[in-house]
Amino acid sequence: MRVGLITWDYPPQPTGLGRAAGEIAAGLRAEGAEVTVFTLDRGGEEIAEGIGLIGCAVSERSALGVLRPRMAAGHLAVPWRIKRLVAANGPFDVVETTNWYAPGGLVAGSAALVVRNSTPAIEARDPNASLRDRIDLAFAHRFEASTARRADGLISNAPHHKQAIERWYGLGGKEHHAVIPLSLSAEWLERGRQARAPFEGDVPTVLFIGRAEKRKGFRELVEGFALLRRDMQARLVLAGLSDREFDEGTSGLGLPQEVRSSIDVRGRVGDEELLRLFEEADLIAAPSRYESYGLVYREAAAFGRPLLACAEDPSALDLIGQHPIGVLAERCRGQELAEALAMLLTDKDQARLMGRAGLKMAEGLSRERLGAETLKVYEEALRRKRGGGR
Repeated sequence: MRVGLITWDYPPQPTGLGRAAGEIAAGLRAEGAEVTVFTLDRGGEEIAEGIGLIGCAVSERSALGVLRPRMAAGHLAVPWRIKRLVAANGPFDVVETTNWYAPGGLVAGSAALVVRNSTPAIEARDPNASLRDRIDLAFAHRFEASTARRADGLISNAPHHKQAIERWYGLGGKEHHAVIPLSLSAEWLERGRQARAPFEGDVPTVLFIGRAEKRKGFRELVEGFALLRRDMQARLVLAGLSDREFDEGTSGLGLPQEVRSSIDVRGRVGDEELLRLFEEADLIAAPSRYESYGLVYREAAAFGRPLLACAEDPSALDLIGQHPIGVLAERCRGQELAEALAMLLTDKDQARLMGRAGLKMAEGLSRERLGAETLKVYEEALRRKRGGGR
């Protein structure tokens, strides 16, 4: 089967979308598919580990580059470029696109279209945004929804995530909407199995990975950590944001010096350093209101690290509801996160049991499983496309 995979980022870009695309492409190739990735984070073409990479970056000096900053209509610049590049490099049996801003929303032709859902654009809406930004976001949301409605197949990462996507896009419970969790590489799984047990040192380390943004629960986590530090010693390691972003994201919290000195801001990190951070951590704090793919939850499980997550995120609600790998804070608020952190750090025996449950769960996170389940969705999408049904 010949597959075109459309993504905003691709490894070595250290982003969640990029890592997810890398896992999907590798899983498909492991199951015998011929994969061509259309990625918007670069130009040029290459072959990497048997996977074709076509850079689709839009030049600011091009006509599409001039269109791109325009309100509403600018959201069509990338899909138009993707449409042309997919047509020029086809034919494909299946084209898969991420839902986020629907870069594959204009792809047409004989290929079946599959949408894999991460974060909808509308999730970032700001009630204080300008009229221009509200119109712009509304257009992006409608374009995402129309792409999802015409798709021959849909994939979400958890049952509650699937329900949220259908509610946001008004899909009405489509039968061809599958639930497929992402995978982790064999290296990640092996390093996780070999990692030391958590809570062996005197001062526990809490690891957070992500940007300093509301969706990630960053500010609330720092606030909760400051409350925790009134009663116990701990370190907070932050990966994925700069010192400047930290300062902006915590403005007004008035962190005491003893709290600030126990927070280590690492900036953006590559895969090897990220692996080391997981090895050094005792627990993973991921109090997101919404996770694109829930990769960090699975990474925590693979390293046997207990997880702090938030019940506001559909993926976390499903994962921790099915597997006792961590603690769910009901709401992403500083006090509730402080209480959840204290629970994990105080009852270390229970936290270690959660870590062992994570290692057990991670046994099912292979790329081969992801590839096989995805190909099954593709085959059903092809039958639907050729049969003319939706």
